[in-house]
Amino acid sequence: MAHVDRRPKAGGTTTYTTEVAAGFDLIRETEVDLDFSVIYGEFNGGIDDTNIREAASIDYSKLDLAGRIQPGDLAPGFHLPPGTIPPGGWPPGSYGPGSIDTPDLKPGAVIYDLSVGGGAPAGGVPILAGATGFGTEALIYERTFNVRSTLSKVFVIATIAGWMGSTSAITLNFLYQLRLDGPAGGIGGTVVCGHLVQAEVGGGAAPLSSTLVYSATGLSAGSHRITSSGQIDHLAANVLSYQIVAISFA
Repeated sequence: MAHVDRRPKAGGTTTYTTEVAAGFDLIRETEVDLDFSVIYGEFNGGIDDTNIREAASIDYSKLDLAGRIQPGDLAPGFHLPPGTIPPGGWPPGSYGPGSIDTPDLKPGAVIYDLSVGGGAPAGGVPILAGATGFGTEALIYERTFNVRSTLSKVFVIATIAGWMGSTSAITLNFLYQLRLDGPAGGIGGTVVCGHLVQAEVGGGAAPLSSTLVYSATGLSAGSHRITSSGQIDHLAANVLSYQIVAISFA
């Protein structure tokens, strides 16, 4: 309700004192009823911002705001003070999907999945040449990792160390590759990167060492498999140690 003024009486004034002074000393029931009707109407749901003085000290406990504050009630750029976020973070649905930018994340929060593994098995991983060239592609190591969405970035590092040998002077070629989404325990999927290690051997063994790096976006959400494999074109090679590190970012 708008600002409430006292109603004028029969003599044109608003108080009984001035009415009597003007010669209107009769209290009229209609004027009394109208004054009380206005007062009761104001207190029975008619009070609004107009009737509350600026900086009125209304205690917070007297304001029933539970479940009533809406997004439009907050000023643009409004920030909650430190320490107001509940334990465990905001519950799902409290913010728009994809609306939180990197500066608002705690350090390390952008990593969605980290998959690290490797080994150095007794006897290594033997890889044999074919009768006239490269032999069968042999599985060295495999690792699974998870991707959140097609927008996620993936970064993979794979390393091997070992030896490749020959009984005569020859150029040895070892093909080291990474395959994506092949079958568990087997060779398949898509070759995503590779490196040909070449060594001149005068009979004996040459060191074998290589590192592959693969990065990608656009992978489907869910689990993926990265497999390292090797092939040798003469005699044999042996991978004595291997490792794969796969990181996907949220």
